[in-house]
Amino acid sequence: MPESLTLLNRALTALSNWLQSTAGIWAISAVSVAVVFLVVGMWIARLLRRRALRNPATQYRRRV
Repeated sequence: MPESLTLLNRALTALSNWLQSTAGIWAISAVSVAVVFLVVGMWIARLLRRRALRNPATQYRRRV
């Protein structure tokens, strides 16, 4: 029993050390993914806005 517990403890400490060393990489990748989603979302919104402006059905008609 004690040998398996020390083995588990070593595995957990190795896992925690690996997570701490890769935490910066994970944070950078998460921020970059968020920026990509934001840019793509703004591009799609601009495309949809252009299509809505070009579409005569969505334009407000002036009252004479």
